[in-house]
Amino acid sequence: MLDVAIRKADGTTAVDLGRRVAPPLPVHPALAEVLPNGLRRGSTVAVSGSISLLLATLGAASAGGAWCALVGFPRISAEAANEYGIDLSRLAIIPAPGTSWTTAVGALLDALDVVAA
Repeated sequence: MLDVAIRKADGTTAVDLGRRVAPPLPVHPALAEVLPNGLRRGSTVAVSGSISLLLATLGAASAGGAWCALVGFPRISAEAANEYGIDLSRLAIIPAPGTSWTTAVGALLDALDVVAA
């Protein structure tokens, strides 16, 4: 995290932008034991073997106002995402980014709360 502060001439801090910590994103109650503090912003969580688990993980965050993206999941429909509580008005789906995968994911990481790739 970038530590940014504006200091007065006497060395005291006037504004400290580096100590702000965004609250974690909520998770489905069934996942609270595995992710007791929710989804920490800037962290990486691995979900493998279950698209349903992935969508459930995104669902509570999305319902809480988070912007989400799915990159490289061509078989996930918007209807399935909606069934898990994902707000479709705040969901980007990039089913086949091709050779631009890193560019697409990088741009989304800069702009959205949750990116599943």
